[in-house]
Amino acid sequence: MKNKILILLLILATCFPLSASAQTKPSILQIEPIATIAALRATGATASTTDELWANVVAYSSIGDGGGGNFYWDYTSTAADNAGTIINPTINTGNGRWIRDCPTGVINVADFGAVGDAVIASVAYNPATHSGGVVGSYPYSIHEMTGTDNSTAFENAWNAVGDGDTFYIPAGNYLITSSSTTQTFSLMDASDLHNVSVKGDGMYSSKICLYQDLTTYSMWVWYLKDCTNITFKDFGVDFQGIGYPTDSGTPQCRGAIAHVGVTSGGVTDSIDFRDCYFRLNHPLGSYFGSGDTSVPDDDLCKLIGITLYGDYGSAPAAATNDLDPSATAVTNCSVVDCIFDETQARTIWCWMTEGTAILGNKSYKGGGVKPNSRNLHYNKNIIIQDNYFEAEPSWGDGVTSAPVIAVSSNNGNYVNTGVSVSNNRVRTKGNTSGIYMTGCSSPIIKDNYVYSVDPGPGSSFVYAGVLVKEYNPIGSANAGLVINPTVYNNLVVNYKNSYGVFVSAASDGIIANNIVSVASFSIFARCATGTLLICDNRVNSGGTGIYVARGAPSVFDAEYCVGRNLVSTMAVRGLDYSFGGSGSASAMIFESNSVSNCAVGMRYATKTHMYIRNTMRDNAADFSDMTSATAELTAVNFGSQTIWGFEADY
Repeated sequence: MKNKILILLLILATCFPLSASAQTKPSILQIEPIATIAALRATGATASTTDELWANVVAYSSIGDGGGGNFYWDYTSTAADNAGTIINPTINTGNGRWIRDCPTGVINVADFGAVGDAVIASVAYNPATHSGGVVGSYPYSIHEMTGTDNSTAFENAWNAVGDGDTFYIPAGNYLITSSSTTQTFSLMDASDLHNVSVKGDGMYSSKICLYQDLTTYSMWVWYLKDCTNITFKDFGVDFQGIGYPTDSGTPQCRGAIAHVGVTSGGVTDSIDFRDCYFRLNHPLGSYFGSGDTSVPDDDLCKLIGITLYGDYGSAPAAATNDLDPSATAVTNCSVVDCIFDETQARTIWCWMTEGTAILGNKSYKGGGVKPNSRNLHYNKNIIIQDNYFEAEPSWGDGVTSAPVIAVSSNNGNYVNTGVSVSNNRVRTKGNTSGIYMTGCSSPIIKDNYVYSVDPGPGSSFVYAGVLVKEYNPIGSANAGLVINPTVYNNLVVNYKNSYGVFVSAASDGIIANNIVSVASFSIFARCATGTLLICDNRVNSGGTGIYVARGAPSVFDAEYCVGRNLVSTMAVRGLDYSFGGSGSASAMIFESNSVSNCAVGMRYATKTHMYIRNTMRDNAADFSDMTSATAELTAVNFGSQTIWGFEADY
């Protein structure tokens, strides 16, 4: 009854003007209560209403939804009704709008009807319900979600954002159930938007919740192109995907938190994600894997957390193709201090970027068969530092998984440059490489801790704690070459039937001061030209300590210097190499190494190599393959001294 009286008072006020003075924001003393936005839109205000009116809207659509507020009547306004901050009465056909009195430049989703009442229930995976029976088992729970659908509210709020605005998500869980009959759509997209902040009240407090059956469509939460200075901060996204692709040959079942792109010749710069929580989960993983033939196309299930995606023009059709002149990079973007949880996806994917920083992020339970951080094709000046990434094996093919951190280029006559991967902690499980690089010039991999909690059974696929190698064989297509890599001060432990550090360089390189303990090859190195230095490393408890591969193909004929390494407890050899190469254009020097407690200390053969001041102790045999080579050898017994020790905390 009270509300009916208040509405009547407002209608009377609009019918009997109090003054006809020039339009200014009216006095707050002249205020009338209105129940909802719908009631405000139904008021009798028109272009002829020149009164100084205020309306206090109690709620957007129901009491307590947080969408109420004060509005004033601007009889001169012709702005479009945006369903949140600008309301045009239904009967009005001319000038005049209700304008929400709110902080300038702040677009609050609650003002557009968003209600943060979603309830998230963790339920056991059900093959029939969650993947159409395609995936028999899945290691994680499924997040089923109920509540008010906020799809329209978020879309309207985002459409109201202009340059310099803040898009604000108050505390609450906001359910999005929007779907599409088209193959690809985005909830919020923008082109040519600048200086905008997207923020909430905390990564766990303000959360966008999506429960999406991606069988017939693909969905991005945000899709940006040709935008600059956009910051995403202090909110979360829980994206639960279900379903599976049925349209063979057509990419389906894609999803992403945010896709950041650029048009050829355009500018996308300074897009930053900071202090956010992201979960992107699907029973099919990021790629389901070719091992399961029940999925019609293993390229259908691409889930991606954050994509920074430049425009390379025409894709390189062959290894010798130069970069297209119209190629345009996404520049100066960052992902900092974000948490990715159960991200069965490519967590962060950079394609054609410059000046990218991936810093201080944590990724838990990453899965599928694609990496947590993938940086592909001509990235310049990219820093991956201080992150914690963990990866689970693929349940799709169960054999091999791609690396956790990858910087690669697999086609075209160009490489990634200015790449630094440092001080990251990488936890793997199964046949998964920790850090992988191909197609890089002068990359730096240093101060990382890479370890496996459950090594895989081994396979024909080369994987390692740190894997640096060409994409195509050197001397053939020459695509994805690695030039002058530095692998320094890394700790790599517990890799079974694989490699600790694997480096295959086209020219030059340094492998130094690493600590490696694996079951097979601790350090495997080869280089085509220039000089490869392998020095000051400590390797323990494996098959072969340091292996220099100068065997077939014969292109790996650089100069090698293996010096001041401590090698202990190897089941095969402490220091080893393969024959091959020209044997005349290069030299191999083993100097001042200490080898102990190995089945064989070192291979000792051919006159093209030099052995200087190497120390052997407590080996079953100090040398194998002895020939008439000239060398200065000193055998010193250090007693029971421990070369090094390490106890993992996981």
